[in-house]
Amino acid sequence: MTIKKLLSTCTFLFAASSAYGNDYVGALNIDTNNLIWSATTSYSAGQVVREGESGSLFVATTNINVNAQNPTPVEDSQRWVLLVKGEAIADDLVKKIPQDAKAIFVTSQQFRGYELFDNYRDEVDAICQSAADASEYAPQGTYGAIIALSSDYRSATSPISHSHEYYLLNGTKVANNKQDFYSNRLLSPINIDENLNQVTTNLYVWTNSFSTGDSGHTESCLKTYNDPGVAQVGNASKSDAWWRSTDSRYCQSSARLYCAQK
Repeated sequence: MTIKKLLSTCTFLFAASSAYGNDYVGALNIDTNNLIWSATTSYSAGQVVREGESGSLFVATTNINVNAQNPTPVEDSQRWVLLVKGEAIADDLVKKIPQDAKAIFVTSQQFRGYELFDNYRDEVDAICQSAADASEYAPQGTYGAIIALSSDYRSATSPISHSHEYYLLNGTKVANNKQDFYSNRLLSPINIDENLNQVTTNLYVWTNSFSTGDSGHTESCLKTYNDPGVAQVGNASKSDAWWRSTDSRYCQSSARLYCAQK
């Protein structure tokens, strides 16, 4: 069944279902130009949305204002009621990222610090590129790792474009431009991986960057050193300064990578 046919039967299913939608009484509002749910969009009571990760249709029980911290309809049972249980479709989700914007994600895999800091920039970027190429949801393009390496002395945010907006693969807006990354004012945590899964455990992400933007010192993280060494990590659940600098970890431990489309 196509999405248009599905929408045309929503009112009937909504009225007939005893399991879904029985906490809401009112007219449905289906805006096909604003159907895919986003935390950066406001909604009115009765408006129907499609939640990206589940593919299900939900109806708002009250007016909802724009807030980057808004939970998804799946998580917010106080303001959303399940209308039709659905299935995620990769093409629908990719279209949520505006054509002139860039994508960003956190890797599903974790890597030991020694595997990263003993390599050159192109080798670490290749990890992000491989993850993006294997993803059903990441737009085609060139991807790089948001990490500072002692081999090239570039800042962690060097892959980030100055003039583009950045979105998670589920369509949630993360930043208006590079300044948001510099100023530690992200609109959303970078907590969606290349498989469109939300990262809720093992939240550490290698950045080797302090909250000021200064790079850490990882010479002791090279395999040729006997010193165990440490490097800075961020937290994938944070949108403030802790997104890139929340702690330091020994380089023999494992953490994820942030990957951004160039």
